[in-house]
Amino acid sequence: MSGMGIVGFCDYLNLTPNFVDSTSIGGSSFVAHTAHAAAALHAGLCDVCVVVYGSTAAVVAIRDWNRLRSRHEVWGPVRSV
Repeated sequence: MSGMGIVGFCDYLNLTPNFVDSTSIGGSSFVAHTAHAAAALHAGLCDVCVVVYGSTAAVVAIRDWNRLRSRHEVWGPVRSV
């Protein structure tokens, strides 16, 4: 989620957080979010932190694999589990 995307997300859920972080540094973003949450708690910026992480990497990989395979009609589509 982009930096401003988190603001829209909070607005959609009717949240008014004291601290938000949407740092995107690749596969270890959730580790950075956890560290930033701990720092925010320690600094007194908030009393409670909720760290949420989601990824579309697997869905994108399956979609791209199916596109590749559809060009070669020898194989059937890959189904997600």
